[in-house]
Amino acid sequence: MVSPPPRLLWALAALCACLPAAGAEPDVVGFPSNVCAVRVVGDYAYCAADPGLLIYDLSTPARPRLCSQLLLGDSGSFRIAVSGDHVYVLAGAVYLERSYIHVIDIQDPNRPRRVSTYSDLGPAHPRDIAAGATHLFVANANHVDVLDATRPENLVRLYRVDVTDRPLAVTSLVLRGTMLFASWTGIAEGGVVSLDVARPGGPLRVGEFATDGAVDMMVGQTDTLYLGSSPQGLSILDAGDPKSITLVKRISYGNRIVQALFAGDGYLFVEAADLANAVKTLCVYDVKSSQSPIVLGRSRCSGSVRGMDFDSARLRAIMPWYTVSGNGLAVAELGEDGSLQPIGQTLEPSIADVVISNGTTFLAASNSLVAARVDPAGNVDVLGSLTFSQGAVRIKIVGSSAYVTTHRGEQPLRPQLQIVDIADPGRMRLLRSVPLDSLAGDDSSWYSGMFDVDGELLYFPHARGLSIFDVSDPSSIEPLGLLPTQDPAEHVSVEGDRAYVAAVHLNPDSLIKRIDLYVVNVSHPGSPALVGKLLGLTRADFTNDIEVESGYVYQLVAGPGYGLGVVGDGRMLITDVREPGTPVLASEVPTSPTRNGYAMRLCVRGHLVYVADGLEGVSVWSVGDRSHPQFLRSQQTPGFAMAVWVDQNRRVHAADSSSYLRWKR
Repeated sequence: MVSPPPRLLWALAALCACLPAAGAEPDVVGFPSNVCAVRVVGDYAYCAADPGLLIYDLSTPARPRLCSQLLLGDSGSFRIAVSGDHVYVLAGAVYLERSYIHVIDIQDPNRPRRVSTYSDLGPAHPRDIAAGATHLFVANANHVDVLDATRPENLVRLYRVDVTDRPLAVTSLVLRGTMLFASWTGIAEGGVVSLDVARPGGPLRVGEFATDGAVDMMVGQTDTLYLGSSPQGLSILDAGDPKSITLVKRISYGNRIVQALFAGDGYLFVEAADLANAVKTLCVYDVKSSQSPIVLGRSRCSGSVRGMDFDSARLRAIMPWYTVSGNGLAVAELGEDGSLQPIGQTLEPSIADVVISNGTTFLAASNSLVAARVDPAGNVDVLGSLTFSQGAVRIKIVGSSAYVTTHRGEQPLRPQLQIVDIADPGRMRLLRSVPLDSLAGDDSSWYSGMFDVDGELLYFPHARGLSIFDVSDPSSIEPLGLLPTQDPAEHVSVEGDRAYVAAVHLNPDSLIKRIDLYVVNVSHPGSPALVGKLLGLTRADFTNDIEVESGYVYQLVAGPGYGLGVVGDGRMLITDVREPGTPVLASEVPTSPTRNGYAMRLCVRGHLVYVADGLEGVSVWSVGDRSHPQFLRSQQTPGFAMAVWVDQNRRVHAADSSSYLRWKR
């Protein structure tokens, strides 16, 4: 009898003992967010969000209440249509994601039930859907797919209609009776095509209109179409005769671009953004005379609108709403002066990092550090939170202190290191806020913002090398020593009296980037000494994370290293540093078999490595044989996996941007 190879035994043992079941849904979903589209029926708002379908009860508009949520797999949901007792959700918001249409029975909004999933969409990236009484229309690449929806549990494609002969994208669909209008966009060109969809032999193209530039979005009301595009602003088209669509008027917003557009019940809403200074304005028009809009009011937005529906009976706008504090759903009332007066909102933070300490879950949640615990029913109970002026990105916990890097927000050009007392998670206190450029010293032109903390010492990589600080007294952080590196240092991980520093070298002639590793003796923090180095580990554009355990350094890198800043192509490097003077690369593997992984963060637990892999979810590897790591599988997540943590009970936690997720072992 031939024995299996040892590395196969490691992989099988890991797969059996330490992973959730294949395709298992998380037992905890906290802070579901990233709402992209909404449709309102009665007192309920049906929202397409990264995690899936979110249904809000609006019977008390000042306090929208999430009454149910339905996870819809590994692709973010971003468009929604309602017809009768069914909701159609289009998933696959990002190009590399798989695309689906999920059909959900909403007869009981508190218990939505998926009845089918349609996947016959090809390799393209659908952009929009529209629902009629018996048919569903899909903007699919440069086509429109027509699906028979008489039996929602079994969608069937009837026709695929060419909208343009160019390899471009259909961006928006507007259904008016038996006429479907499809906008398409290209590079500095675009247009609108009208299709008669009542014809028994299949849709018939009856007219078209060419625009001067790309069409980003389109909405319609009665016989009028409204087109939003970056260079032109707002274009108003008369589509009363679908055979001869004509331009009626064009409204320019100067240096602002149209980011959101909605028309309904005699009103037109346009969000225009000045990207140079992040100012957004929501303009409200009376379009009862649809081709002669009258400005009712303009409101400066504290956030960003991602879509809208309008309750004309109550003059209320329901909007997916994004702010520095989180995102979710906002309800506003249309005043007589045309302004939108906020009534209520429900916001959930975007989750960028997760760390478990002493049974408490700490989350980098939008611009806050949140401490939470999960009750036996799987509900996430917030114990406390601490708000910063910037978005929280990364957490490191040592003892009763949390070190949190922040950037974006009110101080976008001066990222900070926040030092927080977390001895009582319900009453966290900010001890010190330190600008990261002050840690970088004289040459503060470049630093990654990554760091490590070991005991009372802070290790900070920057353009000149590795600096070490005494943080025993947060009110007076003292510099101790500096280890210069040949190239800018990006990441550091410390174990015992060794620091392992990842640096990136850019060849100025070829623009090729390589990754280097330095081994540093930090037993005397005031005089760190170089022990060994390994130059040219691999080519890569980014080095995203590093962790050392039991004599091996695990690094995550991404991009091909050609200086193009390409995303994806995530890889894991394992370096043997048991002989610190002569580190040796043991292996390099793509973090996902598709090579589409982003390799964002890693968590090493014995002979398993968990990788937060962006659109690929959480990739899990067996490293019993470091020279031949074995891919076990990916645990798919609905959004973008940014960080992963495995607790002492071997439960997997993920910061998925759109939510906090936990799986049982």
